[in-house]
Amino acid sequence: MTVQVRQDDDSYELSPRYLVGCDGGHSVVRQQAGIAFPGSADPEVLRMGHFRAPEAAGLYTNAGLDVPGFGRLQRGWNRTPRGAVLAMSLQPGVVIAGVREPGEAPRDKASLTLPELQASARRVLGGELPLGEPIWLSQVVVQGRLAQRYRDGRVFLAGDAAHLFPAGGALTVGLPDAVNLGWKLAAALIDRADLLDTYEAERRPIAKRALLQTRAQAALTQAAGDNGVALRELLGELLTYAGPLRHLVALMDGSDRRFDTIPGGHPLTGRFVPALPLKSFLRNGKPILLDLADRPAVRAIARRLARRSGHSPVRRPPNGRPAGPSRWLCRVGRRRT
Repeated sequence: MTVQVRQDDDSYELSPRYLVGCDGGHSVVRQQAGIAFPGSADPEVLRMGHFRAPEAAGLYTNAGLDVPGFGRLQRGWNRTPRGAVLAMSLQPGVVIAGVREPGEAPRDKASLTLPELQASARRVLGGELPLGEPIWLSQVVVQGRLAQRYRDGRVFLAGDAAHLFPAGGALTVGLPDAVNLGWKLAAALIDRADLLDTYEAERRPIAKRALLQTRAQAALTQAAGDNGVALRELLGELLTYAGPLRHLVALMDGSDRRFDTIPGGHPLTGRFVPALPLKSFLRNGKPILLDLADRPAVRAIARRLARRSGHSPVRRPPNGRPAGPSRWLCRVGRRRT
């Protein structure tokens, strides 16, 4: 396999054993591998940006924002007959504003200017959206797509090259793609190429579920009028109950998926690591063998695997069962207290 790389005026060739396409939604690697990317594009163009606006940031975090010519703009997405406007702030002095309206796909997402965003807001709101100095601006047509497969021989896909979501989720799914594939590629370079066969089987179903829930999020955001208000209000009521809330949280962070590596094994096998007290927590970058009962047989296995993995006895949860989704550790190396 030969890869030709072009960057500015420079060009060179590589002959890698494996190639991973992490080159975005318009992935050249995916196209050259002949992997289909089915899905759909939103009929609306999304224009948005972050702005330095110390005098307006407080308005974006409170109950609403008064816009002359429109009225009260609520924090979050606001639908009108002509589109939707986003107004919010996540840190002092910085506001996030966005506009969705019907239109053609932009040729260059980086070409958006402040006057263009302001004009789009006027068309949708009928009033002037208070902004500030732009930190960054972008425009895209939101899409929901999933690669037909994640592998073609020694070529793999990860991140946006493998999936696009219409309502966020790229980092939640894309980063675990890289983690899952990264250690398997490292193992393949030593002696375990068979592990690469598990990458698509483990990661693609999670992306498929993420596409399901982000499409539902997009539909909730875009639903206009009294029907949209009623739908969002009813869903809000359902999420005050622990069962639906846990189900949705697990669906959104991907922890509802169990990798059935050992059929009929321990309930924790193949799941995210729960909040267990560990004596050592992946500090050396090796896989870790968890021993829930400090058994001699497991210690013997750990000694045989010492070169490749670590071993940590842990205490069982007080009720003897794995922790629920709200207590699962979603970031390797971070202990939940």
